[in-house]
Amino acid sequence: MRLVTVALLKVLKTNKRENYELRLRSCDPRNCYIHRIKCSNYARFRIVILLSIVLMFVVTGCGVPQVNVTPGFAPMTLRGRAGGAVNSGICGYIARQPNHRVQVQEDIDYAKLIVLNPRELMVLVNGADGSFCATPIQGQPAQISGYWKAGMYEIFVGRSQPHSSPDYQLLLTQER
Repeated sequence: MRLVTVALLKVLKTNKRENYELRLRSCDPRNCYIHRIKCSNYARFRIVILLSIVLMFVVTGCGVPQVNVTPGFAPMTLRGRAGGAVNSGICGYIARQPNHRVQVQEDIDYAKLIVLNPRELMVLVNGADGSFCATPIQGQPAQISGYWKAGMYEIFVGRSQPHSSPDYQLLLTQER
């Protein structure tokens, strides 16, 4: 995954002429890069800025909350709106973008993700170890627990009906 941030926007004046420069900083897990875009025409430069911002939102998955966890993390509640229009199969209808991203910095021997409410929701987790779906069983809420390998996990909260979006709460904890 590559994250892009706008690092610097500046106006350079040389020889009584304005030049515009936009610097983008993009990082993947191993390296960071600086991209420089220069324009002498202000109207074109505004278009470059607009396209760069749109690209930044698309590449970074803007609006998707991300949390970072390491072994021994404090329990946390994740909130949002469940459901969507995409039929995931067994995990119901989900949104096009994940509801949350969890970056596990180091392997965690045991962690649990459980639906607190409403209890009929399903959870789809795409992560370092593959994809997992948890559904409610015999009145018990959906949960995924066990070993979590270091890496990025995308969490989708699904509903059995499309276009239904109730508020939800998930608990991410290391407590058994």
